[in-house]
Amino acid sequence: MRSRSSILIALLAVVVLPCAAQSPDGLAAFGWLRDLVGACWKGERPDGSATDTQCYETQFGRFLRGTIEIHAGETGKLSGDSVWGWDSKRQRIVLTTWASTGPISASEAYFEGEVVRFPVPRREGSTAPESRRSWRRIDAGSFSVHVERNEGGEWRESQRIIYRRNGTPAR
Repeated sequence: MRSRSSILIALLAVVVLPCAAQSPDGLAAFGWLRDLVGACWKGERPDGSATDTQCYETQFGRFLRGTIEIHAGETGKLSGDSVWGWDSKRQRIVLTTWASTGPISASEAYFEGEVVRFPVPRREGSTAPESRRSWRRIDAGSFSVHVERNEGGEWRESQRIIYRRNGTPAR
């Protein structure tokens, strides 16, 4: 019996100690994005055609977990989930997302100063990223998402949505 206890303690040390050796704030690598946790954020397209609410929580103290509900006129409601992790070797956020309509995708994001860039995967045959989303913190109660297109090597904004704190995630 004593040997089983020793093995269990050794296994726990292998699993738990590396996590404990990380930053006391397991979400520190996410910068200001970690401040989205514990709240929902509502945004509306400038033309009023759709609204969406994004809610964020922490998972296992080191991942972000997001949900989204999009309400778009005649097309109705679309729901999705995501899990965000930090790849310390590449200094990037890795995301897995899935939606109520079926698609599952893997993508990434990276910081340029305080701006978080979400490049849209290139289409086959493309030589450069064609579009991206850029998130910017405005203040403690809001952030903006900029949809940008690559036009001749320069990024041009095609849409901006302001998200404001709008409650807490349902539990």
